[in-house]
Amino acid sequence: MEFSGQSAVAAKGSAWFYFPRPVQSPSVRLFCFPHAGGNGSFVRSWPQYLPEDVEVVGIQLPGHYSRSKERPLRSMLLLLDFLEGELRPMMDTPFAFFGHSMGAAVALALTRRLDQYGRAVPVHLVVSGRCAPGTVEPRDRKLHQLSDEELLDEIKALGAAAPSLLDKSHLLDYLLPAVRADLEIIETHEHPQDQPVSAPLTTFGGEDDPLVPTAKLPQWEQQTQGEFSLYTYAGGHFFISTEEAKVVLKLGQILESTQLRTDQSP
Repeated sequence: MEFSGQSAVAAKGSAWFYFPRPVQSPSVRLFCFPHAGGNGSFVRSWPQYLPEDVEVVGIQLPGHYSRSKERPLRSMLLLLDFLEGELRPMMDTPFAFFGHSMGAAVALALTRRLDQYGRAVPVHLVVSGRCAPGTVEPRDRKLHQLSDEELLDEIKALGAAAPSLLDKSHLLDYLLPAVRADLEIIETHEHPQDQPVSAPLTTFGGEDDPLVPTAKLPQWEQQTQGEFSLYTYAGGHFFISTEEAKVVLKLGQILESTQLRTDQSP
């Protein structure tokens, strides 16, 4: 399906997107899906590490950050419905997906849906900070069912936010409902085990991530029919922040390599 340049320009005004550096004629758009409770601004400094013709697009979900007054979504299927509609006009140029933690699950599910519907798919899917579907042992209690105190302890343990921020009650009034809704999305969605995506797939992991043992990362290869690669970095679950330059420079290399192969294909 083709989309006009005008529709893509109009889509850039959507509340769903955060653009740290808009690009007039990008060679590729990199859509970035945040972790649970996160927001699209996590990519605000990424353009400095990427080629100038790569347009970075952070995904802003309802109930998060600039959309904090909206009701957060709690269903993966409903989220995919919204995302597909919002992203469709932006698919007028090659695009890639990057997702960290919850974002990895969303990026995978959206890629699979695009495959199933015969629509354009990412030139590359990069999943970060998450175990492959079907490789995580079930918990006695799901995280989205924890009390506020228990959930806050989990957030602190992962280093998802500065302790000084987590001690401010007015911020928690926004953060905890968003985190809980996001966790419900990923904890109630079952990924098909026999439907690998067509896009090439790369996975990133933190060498000391308590949630994602590096030994499990190779199992992501089963989720793609295309090429697969794996990279690990020093740090815990949020290594994409502590090792940001290395992570984003690698993303740039992946996009350049993927684009070169695409340009040379018959």
